[in-house]
Amino acid sequence: YREMLEARFCFAPTGWGWGQRVFEAILSGCIPVIMQSDNLQPFEGILPWKQFAVMLNESDIPNLHEVLAAIPQAKVESMQRTLSCVWPRLTFFSSPTQRREFGDLYQVDAFDMMMLELSQHADKARGAATPSAAAGPAVHAWQNASKMLTTSVCSCVMEPSDFPQQVR
Repeated sequence: YREMLEARFCFAPTGWGWGQRVFEAILSGCIPVIMQSDNLQPFEGILPWKQFAVMLNESDIPNLHEVLAAIPQAKVESMQRTLSCVWPRLTFFSSPTQRREFGDLYQVDAFDMMMLELSQHADKARGAATPSAAAGPAVHAWQNASKMLTTSVCSCVMEPSDFPQQVR
């Protein structure tokens, strides 16, 4: 794992299981280069994957070096900042000690993300893409969590230019 800790990009091709290489890269602070065009990534509808990972097709393999070299340094730095804020969303903080140590980063962990994802699926199954605005004060939990994710979850080190245009 030493190489991953020192690398800027980590190759995460399709392999066995559920994408362990992607998680290893993310937890190592390495920008994952994902070659899994047929697979959805965890919480893909919630997390801004293209802001912290390089998503490629298998046809890009022959030109991989050129593709990665063409990514501007400012974009790489932005992806690293986003990655540093997103990794807790893919991790379970199970002990009070972990929660104290990570402070604000713990606001939303993998458990919360799963509940958010399940809530979205339940809404879609009921025929609503999003809960109705008429819900009043009983606003659906995923709206609150989504708002927090898109506006403040990565504020730990991200700059305004790192956020998608619609969030600013």
